[in-house]
Amino acid sequence: MSLDHTYEALRIFETELRSFDENLRVGHSKIRQCHDNIDGLWKDSLRVEYDQLMEDFEQDMSNYVNGRSEQFEAFLQAKINQLYSYLHGG
Repeated sequence: MSLDHTYEALRIFETELRSFDENLRVGHSKIRQCHDNIDGLWKDSLRVEYDQLMEDFEQDMSNYVNGRSEQFEAFLQAKINQLYSYLHGG
């Protein structure tokens, strides 16, 4: 695989990652809305387990969509820029 091909593959990956991250943000928001709609509707023994699972999920998702995703995108963009400079003498 040539470096030109690698560069193009990284650009495609970057586009797909940004799209994935945006879809994840939208999906996360929808899940939060649905959760808020049912919050308080049920109070059985499984609710405690559900609340813990939801709290863990919410923490992980929030960490990713509110920071980690941008770090991954920035890292990838830096690598793409470095490869572009190498390929085009910049």
